Amino acid sequence: MTRQSDRTANAEAHSHRLPDGWRLATLGDVCEPIESVNPRHSPATSFKYVDISSIDRDSKEVVQPKQILGGEAPSRARQGIKQGDVLVSTTRPNLNAVALVPDELNGEVCSTGFCVLRPIRQVLSDWMFQFVRSRAFVDDLSELATGSSYPAVTDKQVKARKFPVPPLPEQTRIVRALQDRMDAIDSAKRAAEAQLDAANAMSAAYLRQVFPAEGEELPEGWEWVRLGDVCEVNPRKPSTLSRDDDALTTFIPMSAIKVDGGLVIQPEKREFGDVSKGYSYFEEGDVLFAKITPCMQNGKHFIAKDLIDGIGFGTTELHVIRPSDLVMADWVHSFLRQPSVLRWAAANFRGSAGQQRVPAEFISSLPLPICPLPEQERIVRALQKQLESIDSAKRADVAQIKSIDAMSNAYLRAAFEGNLA
Repeated sequence: MTRQSDRTANAEAHSHRLPDGWRLATLGDVCEPIESVNPRHSPATSFKYVDISSIDRDSKEVVQPKQILGGEAPSRARQGIKQGDVLVSTTRPNLNAVALVPDELNGEVCSTGFCVLRPIRQVLSDWMFQFVRSRAFVDDLSELATGSSYPAVTDKQVKARKFPVPPLPEQTRIVRALQDRMDAIDSAKRAAEAQLDAANAMSAAYLRQVFPAEGEELPEGWEWVRLGDVCEVNPRKPSTLSRDDDALTTFIPMSAIKVDGGLVIQPEKREFGDVSKGYSYFEEGDVLFAKITPCMQNGKHFIAKDLIDGIGFGTTELHVIRPSDLVMADWVHSFLRQPSVLRWAAANFRGSAGQQRVPAEFISSLPLPICPLPEQERIVRALQKQLESIDSAKRADVAQIKSIDAMSNAYLRAAFEGNLA
């Protein structure tokens, strides 16, 4: 995005008419400078350090500051913070890792991965904090983020965001009204998330009943194998595969895969010539498993079905698992849905932070219990009946959480347009 389009997008986000007495500033206009510190100058002194992992993105709070000796301070521990500062992560702004510095962290240190906003006396910290939680702010920054491995913005870009500033008494009134509503929303969201956690636990319990843990005694007729012994992992595209370049084929981007449940919600139709090179190839009945975090941890996995001419293409961030005639695709997919498998996979990530992936050899080495095919079919049929009702409840819980989030965004928008009564 050019600087001109940057200014245009930011202006359009605040094109509504502000109430009388309000003014439009940039965040930089209403923030004080931040002091640079170097804890290594006091190597024996302990300090509390706030980095990105210290922020709970859901509660928007600092929950896990690290206690570190000055001599062991990371190179990014260079910003002094005070009570009331607003921290905005400049990496992956779409995740909205923001927090208000509490009193107990006054005088401590944070990472240079944050833009630290210290409001001037004419601006309440709570007013600015609520602003950086707003969808308009998040979307605005996300549009500016650059970089493939670590999409990020600069402090300068954060501070250039337009920010509505009402008189202090009006800030106080709106913050109080907004906090009452947000408290109610947070309570409702926690209740919905608790219901979702309970449904996930029930789903995990059903899966655990089917699949014994490695080392447990198996029922008669069952045996332990490695997944790679009964499945081909990431098979090569056949050299004989040929279609007209303009023939339509199925394409499934990662964004089309529904979180947890393995449902493809928006498969695309693309021309064969556009996707036959540079993408993962799969066939009807293959099991696809996201290899990259956080997609893998969110349970993005499915069985390829209803493909045009029985073939499809998709992102290379999917492992393609092709079952042999010894194991059902539904059996393999159900096995991979287990939370224990997902946790185990996460523990085996490789690569740099932000671009970690589950290696193919990990998938191949997974210990998989199998039984004769007729028994697999009977168990899978019963398991699917149990999971269907749970998955339905989970979809309802997710929809409720999204609705609650939409209400939160609506309140924040109303607040910063001066329409919150």
